[in-house]
Amino acid sequence: MSGNSDEYVVQPQGELDLATVPAVREEWVETIEAVRPARFVIDLADVTFLDSTALGAIIAVHKLQRKHGGDVLVIHPTRMIARVFQVTRLGWLLDLRHPDRALLP
Repeated sequence: MSGNSDEYVVQPQGELDLATVPAVREEWVETIEAVRPARFVIDLADVTFLDSTALGAIIAVHKLQRKHGGDVLVIHPTRMIARVFQVTRLGWLLDLRHPDRALLP
């Protein structure tokens, strides 16, 4: 993790599923509450799998950031992860026209 008050980057690794997401979500929420970054960046480059609990955590931090006047940026999803967002109709979370940084609307 790295960041300043403008942008805070998290880089989860491996599988984001029911076993790992509760701790990750808690960490993300605590970070947002403490730092209140203008942009919370979730770099999915090293994520090999995610399930609905991970999607729920991303939506939760998106809502929390909106409450604080900030945004969430999801970047570097693998093709498989991007497909999960599309199939679940959460594709609006990714702007795949910009593969380096996928902005949330």
